[in-house]
Amino acid sequence: MRHLLTKALILRKQTSGENDWYLTLFSPEIGKIQALARSSRKICSQKGAHLDTLNLCNFQLYRNNDRYLVTDCRVENAHLPIKSSLRKSLMGFAVSEMLLRTVQEETENQELFQLTLKTLENIGLESENTDLQLEEFKIKLLKEAGSWPDISLCYYCQSKCCSEQAYFCDCEGHLCCHHCLSCSHNEMDPVTFHTIKLAKFLADKNDLLVNLKITPEQLFSLKKLTAIFLQNYLHRELYSERYLQS
Repeated sequence: MRHLLTKALILRKQTSGENDWYLTLFSPEIGKIQALARSSRKICSQKGAHLDTLNLCNFQLYRNNDRYLVTDCRVENAHLPIKSSLRKSLMGFAVSEMLLRTVQEETENQELFQLTLKTLENIGLESENTDLQLEEFKIKLLKEAGSWPDISLCYYCQSKCCSEQAYFCDCEGHLCCHHCLSCSHNEMDPVTFHTIKLAKFLADKNDLLVNLKITPEQLFSLKKLTAIFLQNYLHRELYSERYLQS
């Protein structure tokens, strides 16, 4: 079909030519696509005001060979609570950056699209758990991509994790018990059993959590664990994470 009507999240926009925006969109029906919005940077453009990163919009698209053109756009949710806060904006951009690097081109993914919208909605809430929302999104994204390991078992001896045992994780994401430390040639960082249990709970939980209370120490430990698995999957660090940590 040459003419398409779809709802999509704007993951990125870049200048193109003198008056155009080049957009990266994430749609539940057609996945990640590149679309050109001609003349949208002109002051008189009716589309330009709707085209902002993290905006959820209703698009009319025209497919010309291997290119999508934006013929009309109306914003449905601008996620203003996120954009009103610098820290929440960085979290939103972190979500966008992860999707840019993981979502397949023109591949339908309804579940990931709904997960993204719910995560952005939760980040925008007046809640103390916004950092936890981002970590939960990372875990569920990795699980959806098939790159979240079974962290309830030691990588080397396959023994089940228990509260009486000490555990460690290396830079390649190998979780090992105290008895298997010599099996890894990498430097190991300690991981508490409670962090393993929390990460597994978030991975197995279908609904996103909003009111789960955890300590700053537990959150810090969870961030270290998710950063290892995410960096191994992406083969690089998230740029937005550097600013969030500063």
